[in-house]
Amino acid sequence: MSFLRGNYAKSKTTFEKVVELSDYDEGAEAKYYLAYLTYLDDSLALAEKNDI
Repeated sequence: MSFLRGNYAKSKTTFEKVVELSDYDEGAEAKYYLAYLTYLDDSLALAEKNDI
């Protein structure tokens, strides 16, 4: 998995696709990781929003 290897740019793209394709567990987990990546980019206010 790209995320575990530190390739956050590729991971972000993958997570965005999963969010588009899934409204279930996978989509929820992908939204979590998108919020986490946003937080890592020092965008705490944006990471706290639900509309990432």
